[in-house]
Amino acid sequence: SGMSSISDLDEVINLALKKSTPFGIFQCSSSYPSPPELWGLRELSKFRERYHCPVGLSDHSGGIYAGLAAAALGADFIEVHVTFDKQMFGPDVSSSITIGELKQLVKGSSSIRLSLNNKDDKDQLVSNTKSLKNAFGRSLALTEGLPSGTKLTKEQITLKKPGTGIQYEEIDKVIGRFLKVDKDESHLLRWDDIE
Repeated sequence: SGMSSISDLDEVINLALKKSTPFGIFQCSSSYPSPPELWGLRELSKFRERYHCPVGLSDHSGGIYAGLAAAALGADFIEVHVTFDKQMFGPDVSSSITIGELKQLVKGSSSIRLSLNNKDDKDQLVSNTKSLKNAFGRSLALTEGLPSGTKLTKEQITLKKPGTGIQYEEIDKVIGRFLKVDKDESHLLRWDDIE
């Protein structure tokens, strides 16, 4: 679509539709190299809605960021120019990526596609990380060692990892209660420690 207006595209696509020819559209900015303000990434969704077809990016930015952004926007395909070395001579070297960058683009785009195709919802994702929540969460603990019989105040309580003890949301149920046992500051508070 580099030098084509919407009416130009409409004309070509109508012809493809009449002939039952499968098609897709690459958003392309004919600028070499294309600066970010000319990548035209918003066109991907516009083309998809207008033409009901696969869409992609014909990237002349000379880097991998535009391609990765297009992948994150659900691009069906990405086209780039590749050079062995950016020091080589040629009309499109400045708008090309290296073989190493191509590998990064392919790997990154594949990972992004997998993440977009994952059907898990947030609650399901959280349920898959319950053990991590315990490991990285925090529980109520004492700021210093205290003897049994101590009436607990908010100033004596802090939070420490892991999240396997009394949770912060329960702090109001702990304040004002008494320690049943001597308690060291290095140990998390548990319900059987207080009365």
